[in-house]
Amino acid sequence: PGWNGTRVGPFWGAMTFQGLVPFYYQEVMKGKSSIVLNRCYYNNMRDNPMTRDGSMCKGPVKGVTDCEDCRKTAVSEIYSTHFTLCQKPWICYVGGPERCRVLHDEWFKIREELEVEKLGGTFEGKGMRGYCKGGGKKNYPAISSEISGI
Repeated sequence: PGWNGTRVGPFWGAMTFQGLVPFYYQEVMKGKSSIVLNRCYYNNMRDNPMTRDGSMCKGPVKGVTDCEDCRKTAVSEIYSTHFTLCQKPWICYVGGPERCRVLHDEWFKIREELEVEKLGGTFEGKGMRGYCKGGGKKNYPAISSEISGI
């Protein structure tokens, strides 16, 4: 078992960086002050807030039955997004629910702003803002080396 044998994080990705943060705060910083951030604004996944059986909210506080539906959070209010359920924008996933398409559109908007700022370019397109030429990772162009420095 990882994370010093604590078995912290019985969830998908727990053996990766996704498990490191809970391990740090639950084990290393145990007893020290911390706050639980609202999952609708930090690490939003646009997922159903309820457990599979619908009996309680997902999250660190057990037994809570009334929770905010993060699928409805305005994109302008989200600080960070976790693209696992909605898929990564750079794989040019075609389709998917509208709640995911708005997150992808925001990703492409930010990329466009970066490239326009750094290269002075302009881009056209809808939804994926012209970046994806079709479905699949092969259809996502790499960020210019002039921006990335690679």
